[in-house]
Amino acid sequence: MSSTKRKFRTTKGTARYPHLTRPDTKFEPPFKTGFIQSPEDAQPLIDVINEVADEAFSKAKLAKATLPYEIDEESGDVVFTTKSGFQPTLMDGKGDLISDKVREKLFVGGGSIIKLALTVKSWEVNNKCGIKLEINSAQIVKP
Repeated sequence: MSSTKRKFRTTKGTARYPHLTRPDTKFEPPFKTGFIQSPEDAQPLIDVINEVADEAFSKAKLAKATLPYEIDEESGDVVFTTKSGFQPTLMDGKGDLISDKVREKLFVGGGSIIKLALTVKSWEVNNKCGIKLEINSAQIVKP
């Protein structure tokens, strides 16, 4: 199976357990963040995830596919799982590139407001399949 993929840029969302400026040394992949949005703001990304899944998988596989989001039962918000094997490009709130020197001092913690540029990509390994969200870049709107 070849991978099906689409590029997508999110609107603002809230980071959860982010590892965007420094790698996570305990788990793979090293760069990642949960990304929380209201159901209304999340719907365009959910639509793209569903389009990629529909294109990549048969109905039987689609029923068992792992999708990169869940609904928070308490708040009703959508929590996306995003990952990257490489350090994503970071931009400040104005969209200007954050230098390596500034990145070393920048703390992006849980609750930071961010926007993400993602690749929505299908995967299939050992009779398992799903969709993953790979981080290409992140805009740190409010650290």
